[in-house]
Amino acid sequence: TERDVKKAYRSLAKEYHPDKVSGSEEEKRAAEEMFRDVAEAYEVLSDDEKRGRYDRGEEVEDRGGGHPGHGHPFFRQGGQQFHFQWG
Repeated sequence: TERDVKKAYRSLAKEYHPDKVSGSEEEKRAAEEMFRDVAEAYEVLSDDEKRGRYDRGEEVEDRGGGHPGHGHPFFRQGGQQFHFQWG
């Protein structure tokens, strides 16, 4: 159900959020990649049209003129990255 998808997304997003993962740089990169995958999956599963295209084996994202990572504003290509250190 839609509720189950949202619950699973929130749980996985918390687990793999780049700000929550401590460990080696490799572990942090892997968590960031997983976080992106989780966000992309949620974007597809929470949109009836995209989910229908996925279920039919069609291309989910429009490739013409779109932005890479356009489903999540934090993962767009280009721009400037900011790093914060607390404490």
